[in-house]
Amino acid sequence: MEAMRSRHETGKTEAEIEEEFEQKKQDLQANLQDQLSNTVKTFIETSTQDVVETVEKKIKEWEKRVRRFRQGPPERLLPHDTVISDGLWQ
Repeated sequence: MEAMRSRHETGKTEAEIEEEFEQKKQDLQANLQDQLSNTVKTFIETSTQDVVETVEKKIKEWEKRVRRFRQGPPERLLPHDTVISDGLWQ
């Protein structure tokens, strides 16, 4: 009933109202598509950066462990009468 009253108040025909409605609907759909696209793009960029940072951190941790290993075991862990050849830890 209100739609009929609005149509009479605006002086628009039913076809004009439907055309206007379809145009607004298309505009909203295009806007929604743009927003979704931007959201997905931002999510992918953020996720990718997080993964890169995590991998870089893990690589640095691994490199520290490798350096420690190459230096040999700490003397406190070796029995006093053990002799380790130099080539073993090179």
